Amino acid sequence: MNLTFQLIDPAGEALLLVHTPVPREAYADLTRRLLAIRELAPRQVAFLTAPTQGGVVRVETAAAFCGGEVLRQAAFAFAVAREIRRERKVPVEGDGWPEALPAQVNPLTGQATLDFPLPQVQPGQGERGDRLLFPGVAWALQKGGALPSEAALTPALQALAQETERPAAGLLVWDFRAQSLETALWTAQDAALTHPRRCAAGGAAAAAWQALRSREGRQTWPLRQPGGPLEVTTVTQGRQLKRLSVAGPVDLGPVYTVEF
Repeated sequence: MNLTFQLIDPAGEALLLVHTPVPREAYADLTRRLLAIRELAPRQVAFLTAPTQGGVVRVETAAAFCGGEVLRQAAFAFAVAREIRRERKVPVEGDGWPEALPAQVNPLTGQATLDFPLPQVQPGQGERGDRLLFPGVAWALQKGGALPSEAALTPALQALAQETERPAAGLLVWDFRAQSLETALWTAQDAALTHPRRCAAGGAAAAAWQALRSREGRQTWPLRQPGGPLEVTTVTQGRQLKRLSVAGPVDLGPVYTVEF
């Protein structure tokens, strides 16, 4: 079969976004093959497919979970492929999210903003840090320091995903003073631990946690991550979060067609 895909964010997450329709049962094999393309050095693979939840496009992965950064970039790539020239709202669906998420894309400026559902915050007890629960992923928050070892992270995040009944669970190492964020993410479908270089959902969770402890109103939180910066906007009122969105540039690379 001929497979058409686009390289997105080559200096960051290096996402290969597959445009050719393929059945879900083929995702794992195709992901393995695409990740083996050394010349492109990909870190992630996602598949565009027909929407089922009222969005204009749906994004799926072999791990059955799509991070927010994949959704944000996929919405932008979809708009550009459809020759949309002006700013446009593009509701995008993704594995692990029960509803389409609104994305605002602007091909003229190369920017895309993704609105997130408001997370449920669970205060920590004892040595356990606070948790922030999105519909598709549970985040544990660690204030500063370094990421624990993989041997310690894997069982802890696996337990967090099972306890919260989420397809994915992650750890956020959030340094508020430096505005820097490191993440680790475990996905149940493929039992894999990854370290996203730029994570929109993780950034949204960290900023939401901080906004609830800061002055009320609209605030922007610039985030430094290994794969590049993002900016989170929060709106709080009455000690409650009212809005949460993540914005940043999208770097579209070439489109390739290969035969498998």
